[in-house]
Amino acid sequence: MSNPSIMRTVTFCLLVLYSAWAQAGIVIGGTRFVFHGSEDTLSFHVRNTTSLPYLVQTKILPSEGQPVESGDAFIPTPPLFALNAGRENSVRIVDTSEGLPQDRESLFWLMIAGIPAASKTGNENTVQFAVRHRMKLFYRPAGLSDVAAKKAPSRLQWTRSDAAVQIKNPTPFYVTLINVTVNGQPIEDATMLAPFATESRPWCDAPRCEIRWQALNDLGVAQPARRVEPGVQPRKGSPR
Repeated sequence: MSNPSIMRTVTFCLLVLYSAWAQAGIVIGGTRFVFHGSEDTLSFHVRNTTSLPYLVQTKILPSEGQPVESGDAFIPTPPLFALNAGRENSVRIVDTSEGLPQDRESLFWLMIAGIPAASKTGNENTVQFAVRHRMKLFYRPAGLSDVAAKKAPSRLQWTRSDAAVQIKNPTPFYVTLINVTVNGQPIEDATMLAPFATESRPWCDAPRCEIRWQALNDLGVAQPARRVEPGVQPRKGSPR
């Protein structure tokens, strides 16, 4: 077998092994999290579903991608812990923030990495993979209600200028769009709208522009599909 063929085979095997670790390694009790300003802490569980012990690291980054310095926003505890095979551990996020906006949500990234212990097979060539999870952590100030958050997707404002579609979010909540189609064609670059932000996308290059989309709720579950035609007034009694 030639060297390029060997490298392709090795790469494929590594990808398969990494996928297996990611699926059967560290399982997080949630896909996204909302930290309510009325609470002091937020807790979730981390479970090891493998037959090997893991070393688990937790940290939180702001949406800009810079590390959060101690005392600036949120601290996960414990930040580093061992998790034996088949066991579960609770992680708490503690609010130490000062000065976060109280009129809108703030976005952070919850990062969780797990490194499995070496298998005791006597094989010194064992490759160890770090399983990494990155999940959204929203800070929702005490003055913003969950009920209003559920209604945020229905309040998006859609307008059109030639091929460009402007999506305005007049709410204080983040709204994540998924499964977006334009005239039946899927859109790969769907977006998450920040509070009070307006995004422009070159989606409508045809006379007709029918957009269908879904939004995620606080648990990361897709909500019922919605339909909109920017710039076209809906007929009375037609579904939105």
